[in-house]
Amino acid sequence: MQIPNSRQSKIGVFILTCRKSPKARLKSAQAGAQRSFPGFSITVIDGIIAEDSDVDRLIDPKAARRWSKRFPTRAEIATYGTHRIAWREMLDHGFDAAVILEDDFEVVDDGALNAVIAALPEIHGSRMDILKLFDFPSRRKNNPAIVRNLGDLPIVKWHSPHAGMVGYVISADGARKFLKRRQIFRVVDEDIKFYWELGLDVWSTKRHPLIDASNRLGGSLLEPARLSERQRRSLGRSLHG
Repeated sequence: MQIPNSRQSKIGVFILTCRKSPKARLKSAQAGAQRSFPGFSITVIDGIIAEDSDVDRLIDPKAARRWSKRFPTRAEIATYGTHRIAWREMLDHGFDAAVILEDDFEVVDDGALNAVIAALPEIHGSRMDILKLFDFPSRRKNNPAIVRNLGDLPIVKWHSPHAGMVGYVISADGARKFLKRRQIFRVVDEDIKFYWELGLDVWSTKRHPLIDASNRLGGSLLEPARLSERQRRSLGRSLHG
């Protein structure tokens, strides 16, 4: 599958990784991206880790204590910061849209992914800010949705977007909206659920072309810190959230 209408749309692919990520994971991600996105510009973002001072500059602790269900771990803040680096990079290089892939993604539906690639220029030409290529199952039993087709691609707009940012398409406008905030106070998966705060138009593919394959690729880099934070979470903060 080649770049569709490349004269009209400049679209890149960004792989997010960090120096703590196993080398085999990045190698798998690069091979998967090259196989699934031939002809596209592919950029690796070597992002932030929990020990970096960027984490302290990025988080707004007062807002996090007030508005987040739980205070983000340093690893989660670093992950959000790495997404932000990719968004700035795409804007700095004049991309109209970008496919953002965390390095633990795995393609499981080539047909659905090819439909996404074919629809990329239409995404660029629409008001859509984000098209998520993977969603974790929602705990909400009643989550109304709008369903429509983008070319041959069925897409869903959930009333409450699901968690999961392992892979998504983001427009230049969507990146600018996110980056209006100089600091963050939620994890990126949670922040996308509050799409109205930044005026984001968020959709998901009805068929997920990707999955989160972290269990197969050495385990989650975020889960140990999350488990530790859950043990310390106070009942009062949970009720506030």
